[in-house]
Amino acid sequence: AYLFLILHTIAFSIYMGEDDGTEAAILVLNGLLAYLFIWIESGVIPLTYAYQKKYLEFKEVKKV
Repeated sequence: AYLFLILHTIAFSIYMGEDDGTEAAILVLNGLLAYLFIWIESGVIPLTYAYQKKYLEFKEVKKV
């Protein structure tokens, strides 16, 4: 998660320093990073929801 926050901060700081028309490219890059972050993190949400609603049941836990 910190990697994405660092990338967003870098993209935002570059965006704030630009004033020659390339701001849109930086915003698109930042939007794609945000989409990727949400896509990766959303994999956890359905499993948590299913477990809380008792749709999913763990049979055993193994130590790795």
